[in-house]
Amino acid sequence: MNDKLEKILDENLKKEGLSRREAIKLLGASSTLFMINEEAQASAKKLDGKNVKILIVGGGLAGISTAARLNNGLDNAKITIIEPNLKSVSYQPGNTFIGAGLYKKEDVLFNTKDFLPKEVEFINDKAVAFEPDNNIVETINSGKFTYDYLIIATGVVLDFAKIKGLEELANYYTIQDSQSIIKLFKNSGASTVYNVQAAEITWENMQKCIENASKGIKQNAVFTHPDTAIKCGGAPKKMMYLMNARLNEVSKEARANVNMTFYPNGNKMFSVKEYEDAIIEQYKQRNMYWKYGHNLIEIDLKNKVATFNHHWQEKGAWDKDLEEYDVIKKVKM
Repeated sequence: MNDKLEKILDENLKKEGLSRREAIKLLGASSTLFMINEEAQASAKKLDGKNVKILIVGGGLAGISTAARLNNGLDNAKITIIEPNLKSVSYQPGNTFIGAGLYKKEDVLFNTKDFLPKEVEFINDKAVAFEPDNNIVETINSGKFTYDYLIIATGVVLDFAKIKGLEELANYYTIQDSQSIIKLFKNSGASTVYNVQAAEITWENMQKCIENASKGIKQNAVFTHPDTAIKCGGAPKKMMYLMNARLNEVSKEARANVNMTFYPNGNKMFSVKEYEDAIIEQYKQRNMYWKYGHNLIEIDLKNKVATFNHHWQEKGAWDKDLEEYDVIKKVKM
């Protein structure tokens, strides 16, 4: 963001009585795309009071809250939300609590229409194409929609297909598709907490692990952090803490029967050194292990085998021009 845009942003936030930090906190759970510039502000003033068509693609917390704010602040604006889910998640960090048996799925889900402003139109459909030159968005079942202003609040896509063995979930987008993810992960010992349905399976897996550990059966529990951006980088570590606590609730012997290892793609637990040091110390105290430079590339769900791309860096030849050593990336499957 350049200085000019930063100044415009700060001026608008000041009018609302918010600091930039407070605004970021409010918007932290969303992935709304806000385009703020002088031209857009001038155009909005000219159109205010007329039948402005505002189209919002995405009806989660970001889309709904944006629609409500615009609906309250503009006169005679026609606001439409396009969203494939009839239900949405109110508190995504709650998925980790579902995975540890502290929450139920119903604790984090809400009916989208229950929070829809009365004047806002809701289209239960999925946007599949954008024509920005013509101000058009195309959907699967409802055809094309025109707009004066477009707000994109679609969130992120869980790209399961990047992991070999999970290709069946390549087109998994909506909560209504839950049977696909349940069918694939059921009784496999694998799951994820980045999805509500899979978080329920995480709790089922954890209970089975605890039951077996109580019987003296030795087991390996693997936690991963991929080489891509994810919704919450702390969630995998959080699940380890929760599972450690659950096992200790039963007995120290049960905990001792489970080998817990974290496989992050990066070479740190956390970018801030003070937090990094604290996490490492906590892991040591809890007998939880970690192996840096590991990215999950394949899961054999039938045989319960996880394959990682293990990478690290080594010092290469001396570069006379740069006056430093080359860094060579080594990879081992």
